[in-house]
Amino acid sequence: MHTLKASRPETRREAQSGFTLLELSIVLVVIGLIIGGVLKGQELIGSAQINAVQTDMQNIETAANMFYATNNEPITADTDNTGACEAGGFWDDIDSVDAISGIDLDQDPCGPENPLSNQRYGFENEPGADGDTVQNALVLRGETLNGQQAENLDNKLDDGNPETGALRNIGGDGCNGGGDPATWDVDNAGCNVAYDLGNL
Repeated sequence: MHTLKASRPETRREAQSGFTLLELSIVLVVIGLIIGGVLKGQELIGSAQINAVQTDMQNIETAANMFYATNNEPITADTDNTGACEAGGFWDDIDSVDAISGIDLDQDPCGPENPLSNQRYGFENEPGADGDTVQNALVLRGETLNGQQAENLDNKLDDGNPETGALRNIGGDGCNGGGDPATWDVDNAGCNVAYDLGNL
């Protein structure tokens, strides 16, 4: 006589593939840390570039004032202040007082490039009829600074207002904030600014 054996339910679970909630949480935390580190790194690089431009401008201002004090005459203006390479003129005058360390005008007679772009610093000492130039000013032109960088530089060097003080917007209304001309448009991609070097 045959006896039937009761079948036992299978107690062993089959292994399931996939990630646990804990594993997914750890991955998300790691991704967040990486993104945060990259963004912070970009912020530090941007801040270092603004600091370098600030230092350049202050050093060039000191040299320009030394030239004026030594020679009792205004510094020579560039004929082309668009940021293109222009040997002579302003940079010869700056070089003659030997006041700026780190700038080798024998090696690069066109003057230094500013750290925010491949454009060079320009100089104007005659006001223009179009109102877009200023007297005795170091000029950054042509997609050199964005609005946020211009605001940061203005806050470091001056009063934070694009219409007043030593550092000004000279690119028309494009870099002024919305309906308030006393603020920078931080979303603007390219600003032209001038830094007044005083009565040279």
